[in-house]
Amino acid sequence: MQKESTVESERTELLSNVAELMCTNRWDVALQVIVGITQERPDSGLAWELRGLLESHLGFVSAAVSSLEQASLLVPLQPLASRCLALDYISQD
Repeated sequence: MQKESTVESERTELLSNVAELMCTNRWDVALQVIVGITQERPDSGLAWELRGLLESHLGFVSAAVSSLEQASLLVPLQPLASRCLALDYISQD
């Protein structure tokens, strides 16, 4: 139960910080922030997932695939992330 609340707290913090940047159309800064978080916490599947979603949105397909694959090794992907990963796989061909 404790682990679940820690994961939820981490998700909320990540989404809040990055969402604030995205709301002001600072996508590049949001990506820099999430890259920093993945470097600081390489075991954070949630950070990798968000990084992959941002990279996909910005058109960095290869980077997005790599980040989303890393996330999938650490946590079950959310439906949107799974969809982005599938679409990015298709667009690489």
